[in-house]
Amino acid sequence: MIFVVGNSRSGTTMLSRILGNNKKVHTFQEIHFLESIISPDDLNTVFSNERALHLLNKLFAIQKQSFFKQHQISQYSNESKLVLLKIASDKITPANVFSSFLDYYSGLYGKELACEQTPKNVYYLNEINLNISNTLFINMVRDPRSIMLSQKNKWKRKFLGLTDLPLYETLRSWSLYHPFTVSTIWKSSVEQCLSYNGDNLLSVKFEDLILNPKSTVINICDFLSLEYSDSMLAIPQVGSSIGADSKSLGVNPEKLSTWENSSLTDTEIYICEKLNGNLMGELGYELSNVKPNYFMLALFIFSFPFKISLSILLNLSRMKNIKATLIKRLGIK
Repeated sequence: MIFVVGNSRSGTTMLSRILGNNKKVHTFQEIHFLESIISPDDLNTVFSNERALHLLNKLFAIQKQSFFKQHQISQYSNESKLVLLKIASDKITPANVFSSFLDYYSGLYGKELACEQTPKNVYYLNEINLNISNTLFINMVRDPRSIMLSQKNKWKRKFLGLTDLPLYETLRSWSLYHPFTVSTIWKSSVEQCLSYNGDNLLSVKFEDLILNPKSTVINICDFLSLEYSDSMLAIPQVGSSIGADSKSLGVNPEKLSTWENSSLTDTEIYICEKLNGNLMGELGYELSNVKPNYFMLALFIFSFPFKISLSILLNLSRMKNIKATLIKRLGIK
């Protein structure tokens, strides 16, 4: 099973669409299984048949309706029962329920491999690797200043093509943006992969995927033991937070969304580079060494506790273990 992970707005959706064009791969929605549905500590908890069926109903609802609009999940009970019958274990756990669901659903489309693309799985590489067999990870890495620009404008997605996005999600996206928050989460997500010791992870730079799509995807296919075809690059140009969705197909180099000459202020760029300068240098991202506006810097410092408190409040329903989630995001050892 393939897990595409990384920081939010780092190109995980783009890569998963590319992989989904392969004849052997079925790409899923962002399931948000770990952390939002099941606490990572409960992956090996023994479930009753009833709890397992409820979990499967929820997984089917997310995949068929989306994480944001799941309703009447009991309508999938017949399919859930079929999956449950395929779980070859006396002990039914969330881990084997999840992997069985991915395998079953991929098989419905005649595909051999499941590709799950929830970015925050980057914080649970060890848990996934220990509890789900035959996993491969693709970690997307992107210039944190470009991520900051994209995250700053993510709340506009409802007005750029994703018209059915609930207003609550628009507000939640707005609450997640603060230069201190985005910079800290970028650092913690990158460090998660740097500390991972398994040989089943490949890191890919978003910039390489955009500027050299064919050679980059060939390298990814080699890692995944997949056959490359040019048709894999024929993906819809949708999902940008700085431009409207397009009907064109392909990897558009103009979507590199460089952070220079953008809506980012020198103060936001300064905060990002101050917090992440060393790590950015290691990854080949050149620093601009801009100077901040000290009034704006003070304003960002003052507003940070209020903005992060609002963000936590609006994300409570997505965190099974609030303390553990915050420790992961903040990179606390």
